[in-house]
Amino acid sequence: MDSSYIAEGISVVGTCVTAVALYATVRGKAYKRYPALVGYLALCFLFGISFGILPYGPLSIRAAQRYVLYFWGYWTTYLACGVLLFFTIQHIFREVMAPLPGLSRLGVLVFRWVVVISIIVAVTSSYIPIEESRHPLVMVAMELMRCVSIMELCLLAFVTLVAQRLGLSYQSRPFGIALGFGMMAAVEYVATAFAFRSHSVFLTSNIVVQMCDIFSIGICAYYFWQPEPVRRPVVMAATASLLRWNEVALALGATGAQAVPVESPSFFLSDVEKAVDRVLIKNALKGTNS
Repeated sequence: MDSSYIAEGISVVGTCVTAVALYATVRGKAYKRYPALVGYLALCFLFGISFGILPYGPLSIRAAQRYVLYFWGYWTTYLACGVLLFFTIQHIFREVMAPLPGLSRLGVLVFRWVVVISIIVAVTSSYIPIEESRHPLVMVAMELMRCVSIMELCLLAFVTLVAQRLGLSYQSRPFGIALGFGMMAAVEYVATAFAFRSHSVFLTSNIVVQMCDIFSIGICAYYFWQPEPVRRPVVMAATASLLRWNEVALALGATGAQAVPVESPSFFLSDVEKAVDRVLIKNALKGTNS
């Protein structure tokens, strides 16, 4: 069978699965909790019904024009999806770390610095004097997506390790989203290394990537379709390491707070001293009266 027909069929299936995932977010009322993720799915769906059909027609547009339109539409959408995934990762991390607001705030701060460094690396890499650098947008999108892929894999590992301790289960939506995009990242990270060698959308490697993307989005759609289990309350000992680090992170974030003078509480020894003084005073008064 011609690979172009396979690629066309996979493109249609991918667009349909993305539409199902969008409907699942609306049905599960998750669009308010995950606006960046919904934006990512909507952008993928719009690309699938517009630029995504250009490699397969219409025949009224010349092949050279279709290639130019598809090229810039694809890489612009690719870059925008990378930005939306950055915000999605940040939101998932905040939701997972909600019981520990100090560590959550500190983690988001570190995350933003990583994003800034990633953008600097992506922009500076676009001016490397190689053949592909004649398209800076492509270089920026590629480097940015590599950083996104690494962060998605780290998020998946993190959520897998701490989900149970922070009241989440493997049926929770944060884990499902991390699982889906973590699997997608693993494939994307490998695919981007060979992207510049691909001169056709009908190559086997591109078809495999599209199939993995469909499967990953399908996982997210499944988690959105299912009712989310209630998050369990987090119970930790007062000496737990996570609580101590959370208190340290909260203290680091309280630099602008003003100290309010509060009367110091009475300690046991001071109360004893006061009681002894009262007894001595009473005895002295009794001796005087007698």
